[in-house]
Amino acid sequence: DDNMMDPYNLAICFGPTLMSVPEGHDQVSCQAHVNELIKTIIIHHESIFPGPRELEGPIYDRGGAAEEY
Repeated sequence: DDNMMDPYNLAICFGPTLMSVPEGHDQVSCQAHVNELIKTIIIHHESIFPGPRELEGPIYDRGGAAEEY
């Protein structure tokens, strides 16, 4: 499955959940910085996070009911 959302749109969706703005700070300006940071993490995820072969434990394999239909 391909995701049709670009990194910026994904950052807008996930940014507030991943990094909330502390109380007492300007929500609008801080959220713009959070969204930019999350976008950068999404773009450079391969160099930030190790690949599955570098991690110990089982590798998730998507399957189940979706393939039956």
